[in-house]
Amino acid sequence: MAPAAASGAPAIGSRRAHETSLVRLYVLRAIALFVAVDGCFTKLPYLTHPDPASRGIVACILVAIWLSAFVTIRYPLRMMPLFFFELIWKTLWLLDYGAPQWLAGMSSPRLARDLFEIGFFPLPIALVIPWGYVWRHYVRQPAERGGPPGSEAPVPPEAGEGGTNEVSAARLRLLRAAFLLSAIAGCALLLPQMISPDPAIRGMQESMLAGLWLCAFLGLRYPLQMLPILLFELLWTVLYLAVYALPRMLSGAATAQTEADLLAIAPWPILFAFVIPWSSVWRRFVREQGDRWR
Repeated sequence: MAPAAASGAPAIGSRRAHETSLVRLYVLRAIALFVAVDGCFTKLPYLTHPDPASRGIVACILVAIWLSAFVTIRYPLRMMPLFFFELIWKTLWLLDYGAPQWLAGMSSPRLARDLFEIGFFPLPIALVIPWGYVWRHYVRQPAERGGPPGSEAPVPPEAGEGGTNEVSAARLRLLRAAFLLSAIAGCALLLPQMISPDPAIRGMQESMLAGLWLCAFLGLRYPLQMLPILLFELLWTVLYLAVYALPRMLSGAATAQTEADLLAIAPWPILFAFVIPWSSVWRRFVREQGDRWR
């Protein structure tokens, strides 16, 4: 049965790719290629020469976006959750921080740059997202089912996206638990900041974390399709620990803010690494053929 499932996965991926026009796929790939190339000049220095005055959270999220773009070039449809994230956090920033600060006359070179680099992009992103595909696979499609309580049997193939039979029902419940924990944490820590944003701050970090929080709610219904979000969360938190937090702790340069951030962030990569079905990740994002090129 396993070989049959594995051989059928590319065909399913091919059918999904044909639901979206080739032009749309190339536009999505062009955006990912631009992010990948641009990041070599603008994001790589965050890793090679980290700013000692920076908390590092925004920098690591931006680096994670850059690294994820390389995978998106091959799998633009499977990486669709990252397009959701980009659209959500940039829109939140524009509504909660960019537009209010501009309307209040709080003009500055930094705000002008942010309005161009962040506030300009929600509309273009919304235009390139294949909303018909999104509607079919993230709204109308039945939720991925985990089977009866205590069952360790694989999820049936019809439970959601092609390939959901690659993971057990127990693993699917673990994925949902991780998304649920993220959603609950966001309600406690991020929701108040979004309801009453501080007009004196830049707002990038708050908007990015809120974007990931909102994506977690979709992960409750489609945990496997939203795997890119968990992988993205794992990537940026590991980068933060490796590039910013731990070196500062070991060198004695850690501030009280660094210690607080370390305490808040350190448990998450352990959780994500534990619940992510790595065999499924290997099949979906390495072994299986990418979305069509012609």
